Amino acid sequence: MPDDDIVLVLGKQLGRNGEVPDELVRQMEKAIKLMQTGKGDLLVIAGGVTLPGLPSEAEAAMTLVPEELKPRVRLETRSLSTKQNICFVKNLLADIRVGSIIVVSSPGHKKRTRWLFRREWPEAVGSLSFENVVVPQTVSQKILGRLIHEIIFLLTVLDPDERVFLPLKRKYLSG
Repeated sequence: MPDDDIVLVLGKQLGRNGEVPDELVRQMEKAIKLMQTGKGDLLVIAGGVTLPGLPSEAEAAMTLVPEELKPRVRLETRSLSTKQNICFVKNLLADIRVGSIIVVSSPGHKKRTRWLFRREWPEAVGSLSFENVVVPQTVSQKILGRLIHEIIFLLTVLDPDERVFLPLKRKYLSG
């Protein structure tokens, strides 16, 4: 059985009315282009339900996939964090031989994602690469975004089992 090359999109919290955020739209556009140009055999979209009453991030992103690609898509719909994205995708792909994994994400998310792959799915790290998606931002948005990514990365390192991170996320981002 040949190895499957994976294009992986990690979820992004939906808007309060279920709208797909611009960053996730751009990630999906990049992932679709990678699939259409033969860079991947399977598109995996990860992301659970972060706001009650809405679809999962993965299901919402799936609405952006062209019909001809849908048979080559797997959804991971339970995760609430990047750590869970990786752990649940690892389980989702247990029945196939993974060749390479291209993670489609933002540049600020790369460091944390790579660190979590090393911790949660070390055998996949050698086949891991990143395709960055940049969303236009003002200077203050860039600074704030970078600061938030560094704080989240620090929380990831200090709280690897997410005992602090997930309750904080639920309290401040889900209501």
